[in-house]
Amino acid sequence: MPRRTWICSSRACRASPGIDFSKFDLDQPLPELKTNGHQSSLAKWIGKTPRSIVQSYASKAGIDFTGTIDHVAGMMQDIMQEVGGDGFLLFNGYFDRRYIMEVCDGLVPELQRRGLTRTGYSHQCFKDNLLEF
Repeated sequence: MPRRTWICSSRACRASPGIDFSKFDLDQPLPELKTNGHQSSLAKWIGKTPRSIVQSYASKAGIDFTGTIDHVAGMMQDIMQEVGGDGFLLFNGYFDRRYIMEVCDGLVPELQRRGLTRTGYSHQCFKDNLLEF
């Protein structure tokens, strides 16, 4: 049977550190599990199959921006050039510090380098900056 490491790297599993999801059959309901992570997230998965969990997260993702910072910034640049717009609404099923740091310290500087994200604000008040567009 091929190794199922792809399910372990899923955003759905970030909330449950210490659990090796690759040992579970993709189409069998998960048994009772314990973790030092978010118990409430884990409780929602009990009785569901790993495949259904990943599919439910993937269906909410819209465009899948997965890859290196350069790759994701390139995809975002292509989309912006194709359809226009003034930004992106990022959604992740689980916002943890690591995810926020990856976006703020990695992706945003690359988008700024490409001229896709502002590097400063023109106005002193938040409302005025929002109305700039």
